[in-house]
Amino acid sequence: DTSIGLVDNYKYVFFDNADIYLSIADPNCTFTDNITGYQLKIIGQKYEAQDAENVNYDKTVKNLLESDDVQGAIDELADEVLAPAFVEAEHLALRSEITATDAIEIKDDSGELVKITGNTLPTSDIPTLKSLGIKNDSGVLFSELSDAEITEQLGIWLEQGYPTHINKLISKSDNLFNGKFNTLTSLESENLVANSDLLIPKASPNENEPLGFDYWGATDISLTNGIAKFTPTIQYGSIYIPNNGTAIVGHTYYEFIYFRSESANTHFTRYGFDRNMTIFHSGNDEFQFGSKIGIKTTTNNRFDLTTNLTSGFIPIYLDYTGLIDITDLVSRGILPSGLTDAQYKTILDSACNRSHTPMVNVPLRESDFISVEPSVAYRLIKASENGAIHKVIEYATDNQIVKVNSVDYSGNVKISAPITMNALTRKIKLVSDLM
Repeated sequence: DTSIGLVDNYKYVFFDNADIYLSIADPNCTFTDNITGYQLKIIGQKYEAQDAENVNYDKTVKNLLESDDVQGAIDELADEVLAPAFVEAEHLALRSEITATDAIEIKDDSGELVKITGNTLPTSDIPTLKSLGIKNDSGVLFSELSDAEITEQLGIWLEQGYPTHINKLISKSDNLFNGKFNTLTSLESENLVANSDLLIPKASPNENEPLGFDYWGATDISLTNGIAKFTPTIQYGSIYIPNNGTAIVGHTYYEFIYFRSESANTHFTRYGFDRNMTIFHSGNDEFQFGSKIGIKTTTNNRFDLTTNLTSGFIPIYLDYTGLIDITDLVSRGILPSGLTDAQYKTILDSACNRSHTPMVNVPLRESDFISVEPSVAYRLIKASENGAIHKVIEYATDNQIVKVNSVDYSGNVKISAPITMNALTRKIKLVSDLM
């Protein structure tokens, strides 16, 4: 097993005899004895750290280093990093020291083009400015703006000074989205419950409560890694989402929850349906997944996770929950039409219980995970003016859902409005309705 630290294709030679050796290979190692009939019995192996100065180095970093050992190479690199001195200068005093009659291209060491524009406009002719790829202060290309909007921006720059821009052009080497979509594995993008994984807390001093959720008749309230815990103090003490009246009367909805309790009196319910939507826990003190389907008779979309107990109250835990508008998904072709409630429930249980099994015949696709930085704003840039509907799902390090963002192209058919990542976000998935 080369994963434990052995190096593939190497040999351990015994007794300084080249005819007695152990060949390292993946997946099998082979002991060879061409002399005396030795047998090899491996009891264990011990690895000792090697000092950096004892490890040879082949100077492959652009042939710029002189040292023959790793420690020496590290010291050389450290000297290069720490040695330069920087002199402060006022921006107004800076002047270009590059002159040329033709366009200049500067590339970094990976071959990526760096585009530089100076602090004076190359021309005041609006059609020419549009052709040069110049952007306004909001990052919108002049070619996407009206002449009046460009004139307004030029007036601002005349007053405040034209900004100096150095923009690295985006490419696949920047660890960004590579354009590949995969078969959808969940309907997380269609969940109508914001903060459904309860990762985002309220502002201080209520950071022990998940954002968007409230409590009634409860104590011992905490929020740990997206799991909300509370203990009721009265019958029907609960964690709940207040009604905001956004449910659509006549639509069929699917509700789901993942919760834990020691009492079979603990239950989850939504209001304003044509049937009882209550989901009871078994009381086995383990997390359980539950779901139901119903048709809305009112716009009330409140839910409660509560207890029927009148005394002897025990803790209740909520991990994640959600609500899916089946009618909407059928109208958009995301779910097939004409199925029974039981058939829809089977499909949606698979999509919402975190099994992440690829969904068959669902016209939505998702990207691989894309690394992002927390609290940073991003835009999506489309290569064409297609009418794609995109959503961006933010995830924490452990793949829990932080939030779901609808992508707004109303200001520009190719460039989205900024999407600012949550402080907990470390990666995203892009969901598209284009096959």
